[in-house]
Amino acid sequence: MRWRARTIVQRHAAQRASRPQLKRNLLDATPTDRTDSLLLALAALSVAVLACGRPANEHRDIPDAAVFNETLQRDLDSYFSKAESAPVKVTFELLRDQPTITGIAYPKYYVWVEVRSNEGLRRVGAARVAAINGSFEVTNFVAAETINLDPGSLLRW
Repeated sequence: MRWRARTIVQRHAAQRASRPQLKRNLLDATPTDRTDSLLLALAALSVAVLACGRPANEHRDIPDAAVFNETLQRDLDSYFSKAESAPVKVTFELLRDQPTITGIAYPKYYVWVEVRSNEGLRRVGAARVAAINGSFEVTNFVAAETINLDPGSLLRW
């Protein structure tokens, strides 16, 4: 009988450490690791500032300042002329100089309007207008009489 070498497989049993392995601490990191982490944090902060820090008057849907009042006047005249089925002249006053911008919604302005026709004063009240692609759309109008009777009606816009 021929001699055969026995194959001996040693199984190394890994022993568990007597204490848990600690996570790597950035304070103990090399200067290169800290620099990389700092640059990553700075880049993330820059992106956040650029995305959120844009002034409200530079929103892409808001008309340029040079034509803002004319555009708002034109769109208010158009809206109330259709509502009254007659030509009207609208005077307005912005209740806030800056728009209200919530999330990804269109910028909203709140205006006090007086609608006049050849017969005289037709409507008075508050309107909410949305700036959409360089023009305005009236989304809500609440008459002054309604506001006087129920001031909470403005909260339900």
